[in-house]
Amino acid sequence: FIKEVFPDDDFEFTGDEEEETSGSGKKLVNLLIKCDNENSLDGLIDFVSDLIPPSVEDFGINIIHSGIGAVSNEDIAISKSVNAIIVAFNIKIDKRLVNVAKCDQIPIINLNVIYKIRDHLIKPIEQIIPPSKIDHIHGTCTVIQSFGLNFGKRTINIAGCKVDKGIINRKYQARVIREGATIFSGRIQTLKHFKEDVNTVDVGKECGILISGFDDYQPDDKIEVFSVTLKKLSFEDILKQHQSHNNSYYEQQQQK
Repeated sequence: FIKEVFPDDDFEFTGDEEEETSGSGKKLVNLLIKCDNENSLDGLIDFVSDLIPPSVEDFGINIIHSGIGAVSNEDIAISKSVNAIIVAFNIKIDKRLVNVAKCDQIPIINLNVIYKIRDHLIKPIEQIIPPSKIDHIHGTCTVIQSFGLNFGKRTINIAGCKVDKGIINRKYQARVIREGATIFSGRIQTLKHFKEDVNTVDVGKECGILISGFDDYQPDDKIEVFSVTLKKLSFEDILKQHQSHNNSYYEQQQQK
């Protein structure tokens, strides 16, 4: 999962051996928290619980156990069973238990300033953030009319289009947009320039497009040709995304 972090060591959170998930498939960083007193415990739990916005649905932090007092053998055993990080605040850890934790590869964060827990948790959080799908638009075209194309004994409608922007490339996916809404997405099965089968059609030219599984083309439909890549986002990227989303939602509510 991750490697151990002790107060005076140079260990970093690396690797990706196991990921704990909830029953819903939500990926979780499990924590076991021990503190010196009730006030510290309440403050640390509140701080940790607020690290990830509630609008984030696909990953989070799960406090599997918390308590007051020294880290015990039972804490080590619990942490090992669920791949949890032990967070020890303002308490000393018995050297024997530190060695046990190291042997069992149980991460321990030992600190005495609450807000510093954020720095230690960023890397394990980033390990469980799923990659984000990024759309790359390569070209768009407008449907002028549809016409029948013979495929063996079948006649299938093909979209007669004019390329408005970019390049229409057969190797990419395509989506049909009608009145601003996507009504279908699929792979380009056939791309023609006049009667010739081609791989690409440039801006300003006319083409015929058949998207696999769809033939209900209508004049003024937009066909957008795109590819999707996966990008690993940082914890800060996620916070910015959700802050932007929350601001937009707030503005919409204010306008109502």
